[in-house]
Amino acid sequence: MAQRRREIGIRRVLGATVSSIVRTLSSDLAVLLLVACVVAAPLAYVLLDAWLQTYVVRVSLEGWSALGIGGSVFVFVLATVAMQAVQAASIDPAATLRSE
Repeated sequence: MAQRRREIGIRRVLGATVSSIVRTLSSDLAVLLLVACVVAAPLAYVLLDAWLQTYVVRVSLEGWSALGIGGSVFVFVLATVAMQAVQAASIDPAATLRSE
């Protein structure tokens, strides 16, 4: 995290706004999250379906529930990253670069 703070400090010194820093960090993470969801969703579906077949009362898996869970995780992670980025970008850049 210290290296990220220094990177944010350098970006601030070079004239980047807080919103552009948040957008850059969030977009990088959004791509990783989408790839993780695409990889994990089929695997989770297969495993959950096999597990649910062991019960006497059968419950079918719906696609909207997986989308809802994935969407809520996506929003929660992006909100957390945005909050941390705003906090790091609000710090005086000289304070973060002074230790170098």
